[in-house]
Amino acid sequence: MNDPKLTDDARDMMVRMARLGPLYDSELPMCALDLDVAIDTGRLGLITGDDKGVLVAVEEIAGWFGKVDAEADVRESIHRLHAHGAMLVEFHGDVPLLRIVAGKPERPGEPWIFHGSPESTSRDQLTPTS
Repeated sequence: MNDPKLTDDARDMMVRMARLGPLYDSELPMCALDLDVAIDTGRLGLITGDDKGVLVAVEEIAGWFGKVDAEADVRESIHRLHAHGAMLVEFHGDVPLLRIVAGKPERPGEPWIFHGSPESTSRDQLTPTS
């Protein structure tokens, strides 16, 4: 990808799309690109059950997955959770924040249940330490 007509940002986005596409069955949502850029910072915004935002180190999130050996494994694990609907990305301004899903709607119109909410008490499996 050394086309002189491409900007560095365009080249970066194409590389990210090629790397992330298979994790999302080649239907890559734009928020996945924003999530990937946020992972680069080493900290991710997380919305807790009381609708407050906290910054969590990517290494801490990796600990939630058990033993993860490489940075690429952490990145892939976060994207796989997002791709399967276990984490949703919300934007507050232009900042992507994650919400951990405790329960998906079973039928259209039913609400999502998020980790830490009163509805999730019996469903929560993941316990962030921050």
